[in-house]
Amino acid sequence: MWFPFSQGFAIGLGMIIPIGAQNTFVLNHALKRHYPFSVALVCSLCDAILISVGVAGVGSLLSQHTGIILLAKYVGAAFLLCYAGFALLKAWRNQYESAGLSEKNTSSSVVKVILATLIITLVNPQVYLDTLVFLGSLGAQYADDGRLAFTSGAVAASFVWFFGLTYGASFLATKLHQPKYQRGIDVVTGCIMFWFAGYLVL
Repeated sequence: MWFPFSQGFAIGLGMIIPIGAQNTFVLNHALKRHYPFSVALVCSLCDAILISVGVAGVGSLLSQHTGIILLAKYVGAAFLLCYAGFALLKAWRNQYESAGLSEKNTSSSVVKVILATLIITLVNPQVYLDTLVFLGSLGAQYADDGRLAFTSGAVAASFVWFFGLTYGASFLATKLHQPKYQRGIDVVTGCIMFWFAGYLVL
């Protein structure tokens, strides 16, 4: 079972590593230490569910309904534009504090972060193509044990990547606590989100 596991891990990692809206979102929250564990956990669990469902055969059904993917594309683009606008507006106002890296211990903030993470993960049509369709079709080619090993490898890749990215960036956050760096992070995040919004539409 080592081969299907390693194949699932390698392909899953290759699909998720390229910079995108989701990775930018994760990196942004990790650098600001704004509930980075929750963000990484939600992203990893979403991937785990989508990959498992795709390997089970749902991916082939979804690929036949392009209207669903099209709807997700425009909803995702609208969300990315709003997120980019807020990030750039915050950078323009330049209201940052050096102590702003500590997590805000309010349930409403946690809920907002989790909801934003779910939206930025699930409204991106690329995530369905990568997990449900592509990884799902590859994993479905194996027999029962091999299918489970492939799925486990792909899911493990998501957990390793998101938590590695999160805690690697969190380590750097101690060196990026100054307001000028926080402002720069928001500017870069806003520009990337704008670019991906346009990419989704075009």
